[in-house]
Order: sequence, then C-alpha cells, then structure tokens
Amino acid sequence: MSDLAIFQYSEENNEFEIKVKLFQKYSKKTKIEAVKSEEQIRKKFVNKFNTNFIKQMTLEDYAIGRSSINDNGKASFCYAIEQNLIELGDMRGAYVSKFGIWYSIKYNKYTNTNKWGKNPEEALENIKQSIIDLIIAGKNKEYEKIKCNKISELFKGKILTTYFPSTYIGILNVDHIDYFLEKLGIYYDTKIYNNVELKKALLLKFKNENTYFKKINNNYFVIFLYEFYKEVLNQTEKSVDILYNNLEIQNYDYIKSHSIVKSTSLLPKKIDYKKVNINKEKIGKYGENAVFNFEKTKLEKMGRSDLSKRVEWSSQTNDALGYDIKSFDEYENEIHIEVKTTSQPEGYIDFYLTINELEKFELDPCHKIYYIFNIKSNKPKYHIIDRESLLERREEFLKPVLFKVSIDVEVKNK
Repeated sequence: MSDLAIFQYSEENNEFEIKVKLFQKYSKKTKIEAVKSEEQIRKKFVNKFNTNFIKQMTLEDYAIGRSSINDNGKASFCYAIEQNLIELGDMRGAYVSKFGIWYSIKYNKYTNTNKWGKNPEEALENIKQSIIDLIIAGKNKEYEKIKCNKISELFKGKILTTYFPSTYIGILNVDHIDYFLEKLGIYYDTKIYNNVELKKALLLKFKNENTYFKKINNNYFVIFLYEFYKEVLNQTEKSVDILYNNLEIQNYDYIKSHSIVKSTSLLPKKIDYKKVNINKEKIGKYGENAVFNFEKTKLEKMGRSDLSKRVEWSSQTNDALGYDIKSFDEYENEIHIEVKTTSQPEGYIDFYLTINELEKFELDPCHKIYYIFNIKSNKPKYHIIDRESLLERREEFLKPVLFKVSIDVEVKNK
C-alpha cells in the first residue's frame, strides 16, 4: 500500500459488528448530549483564544492554579482546555508541569519549568509562540513540525483536537493509541508512522473508511473505543509527564556486587510475563525519552543549539546500533548512549546487557551507559556507568544469565 499501513480488521468480523450495534443501541443519551454541549464550549474557547489573543496573553490569561482564588482563574487557557473540554480528551491527573507554567498557591507565585525559560515571563513568551506554531502546523497537517514542537505530548494532543476536532482524534494517552491500533488490526511501518499524531491519523483513517463510523462525529468513535475496550484502562498507567530537563547526575563509588534476596514463600507466585514485559518496555521508553530531551537541552544551555538539533533517538529507527541516543559534547564529538531505566529509587544498580551492547561498551570509545533511577518521579536522577570499574571487575559485576543453544542435527535412522 502507498501509505505503508495495513487495515486487516474486516467489517464482516462478527464481534466488531455486534459491538457497534450494541453501542448504537445502548449508548447513553447523557453522554451524547454532553458531547453536543461541549461543542458549543469548544467554539467559544477557540473564538476567544485565537492566535491574535494568544500573542497578547498575560500570565493570568494563561496559567492554571488560580481557580480557587477568583472566577478569572477558571477563565485561563490552561484551566479551560483541561477542565471544560473533557470529552475532547481527558488530560487530568498528569503533572501540572505539562503546561510549562502554573500558579503555586503554596508559594503565592507563578512557577515554570526550566525548559521554557529562566522565569515565568520569559517562559510565557516561548510557550505562546509554540502554541501559535502548533496551531499553524496543525491546520496544515505538518506532522514533522508537530512532532518537533516543545509542548508536552499530552498538552499538544489536547490543543490539536480542540482547534481541529475533525482532523485530530481525542485520544491523549500514547499507550491507548497503540492498544487501539492493535485491537483494530491496523499494522503500519514504524519508520513512517513515527510520532503520536501520525498514529492517531491511522485511527481516524480507519474510522472514516468504516461503514459504521464514517458519518459520525469523531468523539462518538472515541467513546465507542473506550466503552468496548475497557480493559485498556486497567492495563495501562496514567500518563507520566517527566521534567526531562531536570535530570540530575549522581556519582557513585562501586562497592561490591549486589545480592538479590530470593523469596522464601512456599506458595508459587503466578507471574503475568506479558504484562511484565510490556511494563519494562514502557519504562525503557520513558528513560530514552528523558535522556533524548535532556541531551538536547544540555547542548542548548552550552550555546550549541546547532548540535542540539542533531541529537537522534537512534533506537527508534535502528535497533542494531547497540545504543539508544546519539548526542554530542560541546566540541562536537559524538556520544553513543545506551539507556537503562528503572522506576525504583536509588540504592543499587541492576540491569541487563545484550552481547551487542557489551561489545559496543568495550570497543566503542564514544559509548556510554546512562542508568536512570526513579523515572516516574518528576525529578529522576541518572548515573553514567564507570567503564573502567565495570570492565576491570567484570568477573564480579557481570553475570551471564542466558544460554544460547546451537546444535547441528540430522534425522535419526529408524
């Protein structure tokens, strides 16, 4: 196919047809009315927060956090888009840092993430320009510009579906998008469909080419997906919005090999290995994403924005390289970073290396291993593995845990 996407789910599939007809018959009228009512709220929001208004926005116009102080707090851009337009995508529950700026009642002042500027005023100017750039890119379906926009993925998705509800579908959780694509049998080339909005576009394409859904509002299609694939809500975690630019380095002396205490329970423990592997992969992606953004920010702070633009998330396009991120130091020397990530706090270092990764670590002088702790917190830390210590004490620190079975065979004579 020209777009390298394959839609394998047939409308003749009995299960799918039954689900759709049940949805049409039993969908709650209150939910449908809520969508209709919210469309009026959406139009008022978009009319108010047009690009001309956004250019002139003050901190009070933009930031969330003042809703309990006065009524104007509920009229801010961030409050309205999060709280008043839930049917277009629910972004509640994630860290407030997703907005870049917020009002802290505790400290009675505006606060911002370093990624946007040195102070709230500077951050606001940068955020306003990014929102305008996103709206323009969204209107023109410029997916690469959308992908590169600095706004957090969650917030970015909500802005796009608010301003262009017929073009961008209101599913904000990345894991949910992947889950729905899998459930609907939509397979695609990951090198082509390499960002969130392109994946959403595949869901929308499926919807618009489907007999049952092509004539209805996008919101009803999203309601259907969540209504009849409810298990996704139990299988995925809430969105994590990490303060990537706040990665803090942690140095260690290596003491001894860490011992794992085995359970003494006599009862066998049933392990859902599929779920464990999915969670490990998810944690790994969080870590890679954190390091990717951290390296770009690091170079920008060094005054090397030219190098920041050349940082690559290599493992997304080529797993055979033996590292995840290609970055640079201030002298333009390449750094090949393998990222190992845990959601656990500091205490000890524990991760797996493949043969390919170990060979790269031994032979490639540009190769580094970043070990990320506590990735689900808003201030994770990282440690750069000491090459000399690890390799000098490899008998102590490196333990073989896999066996490769390789046998030449011939058929037995009866």
